[in-house]
Amino acid sequence: DMYGLDAHSYSPTLSLNWYLYMQIFEDTSDLYVRLLYSQPFMFVVPLLIRLYSRSLEVLYILIGIVFMYKSNTTVPDVIFVLSCLMLNFNQVFMHIKNLLPLLFFIIIPLVLSPTMLYLWVDKGTANANYFFFQTLIMWSSYTMLIIQYTRVIATSTTLAATAKQSQN
Repeated sequence: DMYGLDAHSYSPTLSLNWYLYMQIFEDTSDLYVRLLYSQPFMFVVPLLIRLYSRSLEVLYILIGIVFMYKSNTTVPDVIFVLSCLMLNFNQVFMHIKNLLPLLFFIIIPLVLSPTMLYLWVDKGTANANYFFFQTLIMWSSYTMLIIQYTRVIATSTTLAATAKQSQN
């Protein structure tokens, strides 16, 4: 038990961590728990250096990254991050490449996850791999959405700085 984080107490959630904790060896579980919980902190400094003038958007990106590594992720967590990202709908969100497929691959597993979890855990008719595949697709699309959002913010910041320099 490290800081109240026991790798063996995780039940299946929308997070991918539970599947990893089921697969790792007991003697290395503390190492993996520490690595997983320290990963979101690696993004703070590079994002703040690169996007210093866009602090609110950096906050949205960091909230998305923290929820990506959260061990007990729920449907409202993902919806909260999507709503934060959509606050800049006209300036940023409309410039994301492949927006509709990304949203489709996030929303459909979100809608189907309670049913799949019920069939697997309560009824015993499904398999852990089905639920893992759904969450894998959802988090892959979610990661691509966060990357695209960050790319649009970085590009617009660079273009604004270049335009400001050319006017001077």
